[in-house]
Amino acid sequence: LPNIVNISIPNIESEMLVLELDARGIAVSSRSACRSSDGGESHVIKALDSTLRPPLNKGRAGRGSIRFSLGRATTKSDIDYLLKSLRAILPKLTRQKMWY
Repeated sequence: LPNIVNISIPNIESEMLVLELDARGIAVSSRSACRSSDGGESHVIKALDSTLRPPLNKGRAGRGSIRFSLGRATTKSDIDYLLKSLRAILPKLTRQKMWY
């Protein structure tokens, strides 16, 4: 669907990113709506990742994947706020990863 965007961020856990965005009032999902109740990774995201050379997430394609569903009420300022939030969150999650 044209209103759904999925991005994959290497070396970032989806669930941590979802929590950080939620704390800023941004609702996203780390799974497709039809797979939200199980813990499996999306076969579609795995297939897309496998087409990249080298694969972004080396067999862990769904780990850094988040889905945005945009609606008629989504504005440019909403997207600007999302991008600003990602710029703040990603360095923080990258630094935290170094301690694991």
